[in-house]
Amino acid sequence: NCSMGRIGTEKILNREVISYLVAGLATTAINYSVYLVCRSYFGVGFVVKNTLIAWIIAVLFAYAANKIWVFRSLNTGFAYVAREMTVFVASRLFSGFVDIALMKIFVDFVGVNDLIMKVLSNVVVMCMNYFLAKRIVFRKK
Repeated sequence: NCSMGRIGTEKILNREVISYLVAGLATTAINYSVYLVCRSYFGVGFVVKNTLIAWIIAVLFAYAANKIWVFRSLNTGFAYVAREMTVFVASRLFSGFVDIALMKIFVDFVGVNDLIMKVLSNVVVMCMNYFLAKRIVFRKK
């Protein structure tokens, strides 16, 4: 019976991880697409396009995708959703700072190639975002 429970857990974990990766790819595509639209059609600066518009829309999409599709959070109610969304955004801000710190340390001080480090940093950030979403934002009670 132990193995049956483990197989069920592995299927859930595989579905969750795969859906997380697909949602992450979609989030990245949305971020890039919004950035391109802002770049092409609106006269806003780089910081506004990247941070204020593309990043916010991508994070809102990521929250919805993670809540509904990846972690299947059924909790509703304004207070609960507001808390969940606030913690989600805070976790994404934190992982964004980790990304910047990793790039600064390893590119500027250690001398790692920036393109290689960006890939490695994205892997770290993706794993961190998954852990924070699973264990803190959308944790099962």
